[in-house]
Amino acid sequence: VLYRLLTGRPLFVADTLEQYRDQLLTRDVRPPRTVNDSIPERLEAICLRCLTREISSRYTTAHDLARDLKAAVSSNAPPARSVG
Repeated sequence: VLYRLLTGRPLFVADTLEQYRDQLLTRDVRPPRTVNDSIPERLEAICLRCLTREISSRYTTAHDLARDLKAAVSSNAPPARSVG
């Protein structure tokens, strides 16, 4: 949902549920800033962290995600941690 909100595009496009599942499992996510370079880097980092395949690199709670989102829109926010 965050990816769609930032880019105005779905994460992947497929004709069937099976094709969509295959894309989720095999394709890399297109970084949001390659779709729209006006997206703040902090929001892109948060979005990519949500979408990373490595479960241990994702947010563990919605509270942690909300904290980073709030910080990203604040003018005094520290940068969000990037996912390698």
